[in-house]
Amino acid sequence: MAATPLKLARKKAGKKQEELAAAAGVSQAHISCLENLTERASPVVAEKIAAYLGRDLITEEQILYPERFMEQQAA
Repeated sequence: MAATPLKLARKKAGKKQEELAAAAGVSQAHISCLENLTERASPVVAEKIAAYLGRDLITEEQILYPERFMEQQAA
């Protein structure tokens, strides 16, 4: 499976899952689930993540609907 936009953006920003989780107010396990597509982010969490990582790296839409952007990466 291709990496999700969230995982790519987090790695490009040089952040650990724990750091991102603290900034978003969620657990590290939740960030892992978001990156593995086993859970979905709420709009509030997506906004916090995008603000922390920078909207030049990732948008709320990419966090909320990662499959749409993974298909574009594969094409």
